[in-house]
Amino acid sequence: MHAAAPVPLEALCPIRCRGPIHIYSASGILPGRRSVVLRAGPHAEPLAAARALDAIERAHDAAAGELIAAPIGRGRHGGREFLALDATSAFDGERVLQSIADGGRRIPYPAAIGMLLRLADALARAHAVKPPVGPLAVGTLLPCQFLFDVDGRATLLGLGDNVIASSAPAGLLVAPEVQLGQRPDRRTDGFALAALMRSLVPYTALPPIMERALRGVRRASERGIHGRVRDFQRRMWSAPPRLRPDAERLAAGFRVFARVLGVEPDAPGFERFIAEVMAPEVAVDAGVPARLLRVSDDGAWFELDDTARCRLASRASLRRLLGALVDQHRERPAAPLELHALLELGWPGERVSPESGAHRVHVAVSELRRMGLRASLERFDLGYRLDPALVVQRVAI
Repeated sequence: MHAAAPVPLEALCPIRCRGPIHIYSASGILPGRRSVVLRAGPHAEPLAAARALDAIERAHDAAAGELIAAPIGRGRHGGREFLALDATSAFDGERVLQSIADGGRRIPYPAAIGMLLRLADALARAHAVKPPVGPLAVGTLLPCQFLFDVDGRATLLGLGDNVIASSAPAGLLVAPEVQLGQRPDRRTDGFALAALMRSLVPYTALPPIMERALRGVRRASERGIHGRVRDFQRRMWSAPPRLRPDAERLAAGFRVFARVLGVEPDAPGFERFIAEVMAPEVAVDAGVPARLLRVSDDGAWFELDDTARCRLASRASLRRLLGALVDQHRERPAAPLELHALLELGWPGERVSPESGAHRVHVAVSELRRMGLRASLERFDLGYRLDPALVVQRVAI
């Protein structure tokens, strides 16, 4: 492990601050360009964080190419070690999926297949890396491992040390051997790719024939498709790890399946779709006046810039949540309010299970976003915050 020198990173913008390694967009590494920065969290054990960054740096250097960004800088900033990657980013996959759901949108099926094939090809490239660095595998593919820039281009994290996935919420579909501590390999990544595809079903505009196959609705004329789907599910979810197809074989199967359905994979279409969905949330460019949020003292209404006034007089929980977010913005603008705190502040005295409470908060925040705060109310870490660049004014009744 090499010693990391102080580096003057500039204009750090947090993308995901969770677990021992936090993710930022920053300038200062490349002239006139921003980079993705993986930085040790404030409570991370320094040597463990440095080892993780070492492993990520080696892996990305060996497998650099489409979706896998090359390392371009290593140093310390604010007393914490970091690794810079040659990519730009504005959002992570969790935020993108939330925006897709909030907007009632679905990923076009050709675009989804195109992106999965692009990802499978990137994984196959990592699996082909020779010792001592490779072969490389990620083990899991979760939304938090994907970063997207404003044009919809994706960057994958997880090679070398999948510390990003290890700090993700529990309950996500992961290969059992990985859950039991086994080192991931190319067949584990086949499972991970299939699991990612399954997790995207609610966000994807499936062809009717695929919807029927997944629901088990059979038509004699579609027997071949049903057989392919059934065989795929059996091999991925029931077969022992040694018999699973790896990412390269899965990609070959996806291409055959797409031809059977008459679908032309459209990876550029995926990028266009993501860019369109996230356009309302693109950060305001430097030099443009900050947005102004005006909130009445009693929380009965709010106004964002020159848009129409939104009234919350009859929505007590939304009033309390917005008031709490405004107070947090004034006192600690960069820090999010965690879900349990938002639940207590929005519904004081009520006792619900953690799962029900989290769902209640997500639904309420989605309603505030729908009412006009979509680009200004950010999902961040384990909770939510108002955009730190937002100017917030309390207005007397």
